[in-house]
Amino acid sequence: MSDPVQHDPAAEDLDLLTVLEAKARIQDEVRRSRERVAGLESGGADPDGELGAARARLRALETTADRLANPAVRPPDPYPRRAPRS
Repeated sequence: MSDPVQHDPAAEDLDLLTVLEAKARIQDEVRRSRERVAGLESGGADPDGELGAARARLRALETTADRLANPAVRPPDPYPRRAPRS
């Protein structure tokens, strides 16, 4: 009988999204969030309660989407230059 596979917390750092994947996921979340806000508004939800929280989430997602739409956004360099040794 073999040992069970152990979770390696350090491996989580290796599960990176590409910028294109992140953009696509954020756009999906923005769409769903807009639909949620519209549904809450049409249902007469309290603007200070759930509707307010949904609007705040939508604003945050839209800000992130705008930032990712900037062509200057690039993924971090996986092989950064190191200072020469003295």
